[in-house]
Amino acid sequence: MNSIFKKLVTGTAVLALSMTAFASASLATDSSTEITGTSLPTLSPVVTSSFNSITLDGKTQVVTAKINTFDVTDATGTGNGWNVTVSATQFTQAAGANPLATGALSLAAPVVNEKELGSSNFANITKSTVGLIDVVTPLTLLTALAGEGMGTYTVSDIPMTLTLLPKEVYAGTYTSTITTTIESGPGL
Repeated sequence: MNSIFKKLVTGTAVLALSMTAFASASLATDSSTEITGTSLPTLSPVVTSSFNSITLDGKTQVVTAKINTFDVTDATGTGNGWNVTVSATQFTQAAGANPLATGALSLAAPVVNEKELGSSNFANITKSTVGLIDVVTPLTLLTALAGEGMGTYTVSDIPMTLTLLPKEVYAGTYTSTITTTIESGPGL
């Protein structure tokens, strides 16, 4: 009886060990997620300050204002790049009277920094140098080439300079509309 018991125990142990070897098989599964981007890159609201009042003195005068800090976000997920342009209408008084010459309004070079960790390297965003914005062709302020500019960036205050020539400036209020636009794809 002892011998049958030993055989039974030994057989059960061998069977248990062999079953354990087969029981340790693994199964692999896939995990996925759908990622959706925005249709276009975006700008946070772009606000400009007004120029200080000035008293005419018969000389060329320069007044300054600024485009306040704003954000550029590319959450499209396309890697197409983008470009930001700035343009301004010619400064005039009411009803288009007494226009200042085109080229009177210039914009300093922008300063751009990464706002969100993990955005593309902000150093790869091309920035304009000083440029005129009240001319026919808008100034390309920033350009992100394909594969760059993905994420969110902060553009710091950008100084604007208005040059007033005594031969064309009349007393009164002058107005210009400044437009900032972002488009998908690198600028020219």
